[in-house]
Amino acid sequence: MERKLSSIATIAALSAVLFSLWKNYGLFLTMKRALFAYLIFYGIAALSVLIYKAGIHNDELDAEQTKDETVRNTGN
Repeated sequence: MERKLSSIATIAALSAVLFSLWKNYGLFLTMKRALFAYLIFYGIAALSVLIYKAGIHNDELDAEQTKDETVRNTGN
């Protein structure tokens, strides 16, 4: 999963560099845009993965709780 995050962020940074070169911006502005794009996309992707993993964990907990309730109900 981390490899996908890095790939997405790198593609965003490369796109920012290519756009800046196409628009003929200076080196400093180009590097600043690339760094900003990389950090923003990496942060958004990492946050998405955390939310996704939290949802999977909650589903597992709900399944365990349902299983425990079923076992308790059949024991009575």
